[in-house]
Amino acid sequence: MRRFAGLGLLAFAIAFSYGSAAQVLPFERFGTVEGVPQSQVSCVTQDAEGYLWVGTWGGMARYNGSGFTAYYIEDGLPSNRIHEILPSRGGALYVATTNGLARMEGRRPVPVTDDAVANVRCRALAEDSAGRLWVGTDHGAAVRGGERFEMAAGQGTPGPRVYDLLALPEGMLAVTSRGLLVYGGSGPREEAGPPIPPELLRCAARTADGLWVGTQGRGLWKRSAETWAPVEATASMDVW
Repeated sequence: MRRFAGLGLLAFAIAFSYGSAAQVLPFERFGTVEGVPQSQVSCVTQDAEGYLWVGTWGGMARYNGSGFTAYYIEDGLPSNRIHEILPSRGGALYVATTNGLARMEGRRPVPVTDDAVANVRCRALAEDSAGRLWVGTDHGAAVRGGERFEMAAGQGTPGPRVYDLLALPEGMLAVTSRGLLVYGGSGPREEAGPPIPPELLRCAARTADGLWVGTQGRGLWKRSAETWAPVEATASMDVW
C-alpha cells in the first residue's frame, strides 16, 4: 500500500465553467457511482499506509487506488455524518461524527465510549506536540492525556462549542462559539480574534504569513503583526 503514498493529493473536483466555454481540468472525478457513500464530501485524509479516507454526510470510505470500501452505522460508526478523520502519529485512525468519536480497530470502526466524546457532536480533531489527541465537541474541548478522554481543564462545564482545532507551539488553538481560545498548561486563555461576532468563527490555519481564520458569512481574515484584516474583502465578505 505504500506505493499510494506517492499519489500526493487526490482531488475531488466539480466541473467548473467560465462563461460559455468549459475549462478542462486535470482531475479525476469520483462520485456515488464509483463508491463514495454520499456526494457531500466533508474531509479527505491519507494514513501512514497510503490509503485515502473520505468522510461524507452519508458515511465514510477507504480508497485503495482502484476502488472504495464504504463504512456506515451498521459497520460500527456512531453516525454516518462525518466531520473529520485523523490518522494519529501512533498509527490509530480516529473519526469525528455528529454522534461521537470512533477509532478504527483493524478494518472496523469502534465507538469510543468515554463520556467526554460519546453521544455528542464531535466537529474537530488535532494532535499536539506531546502526542495528545484533542477533540472539539459541542460541549467543549476534550483531550486524551492517558487512557481516557477528559474535558480540558479550566473550560467550565459545559465548555463552548468547538468548530476547529489547530496545534500551535504555544498550545492548542480552539475556534469556538465564544471566540478563539488557546489551551496551555494552566487552562484556556482568550485570544483576540477578528473584529466580528465571535460566534461566526469557524476554522483556522497558520502559515508563514500569519494566522488565518474562516468565518460564517464574514469571509476570510488574516492576522499579521497582531493586526486582523479581511482578505479580499470585496470578494469574500458575503461568503461562508
